[in-house]
Amino acid sequence: MSDDDLRMALYELQQRVAALEAQVARMPGGEPPMPVPPPTSSALADVLPPPPAHPGMDAETAALVQQGNDIRAIKRWRELTGLGLAEAKAAIDDYKRETGR
Repeated sequence: MSDDDLRMALYELQQRVAALEAQVARMPGGEPPMPVPPPTSSALADVLPPPPAHPGMDAETAALVQQGNDIRAIKRWRELTGLGLAEAKAAIDDYKRETGR
């Protein structure tokens, strides 16, 4: 497996974990996830993708929302998380409400 493959796999896993954390936080009695400290190893930091613009939301989806492309953002969020249409729309609406967009 190449470095690029590892980076992509790690990024995809981080996005899935973030989506699951966001779902848990929206559940009745759900607690927000504890923040994970950044890696201390500079070698590991070089492999990790940049953090999302908002907890639980990847940077590309956040940019689509900021540009007013809600439909594309919902579609992308569904592709990343495997959520249904209603759940993905709720996630984007929550993100917009939390960030004031």
